[in-house]
Amino acid sequence: MADHRYDKLAGRLLLEYAVPLWRRHGLFYRGDAFAALGIFALTNPDDLRREGASLGQRIPADLTADLGLRLDTYIGIFTLSVANALGRLPL
Repeated sequence: MADHRYDKLAGRLLLEYAVPLWRRHGLFYRGDAFAALGIFALTNPDDLRREGASLGQRIPADLTADLGLRLDTYIGIFTLSVANALGRLPL
């Protein structure tokens, strides 16, 4: 029999709106202010088969939001954001 302890199903829907702040040459060649709103869901196959449970109980979901600044550089993309900062706090 297969071990299903690690079988997970996940999904995410994210809407993002970005406003260009600058475009130029140099280390930080592009900057955008952005806002994002989405939904994230995580479940497993056993929960999907639960009889008598509502869809919300079978597939728990949570809202996500982010607001910040995205900087494009020659060495990569850096994001300074509210959600990124909160995710690093030991809550």
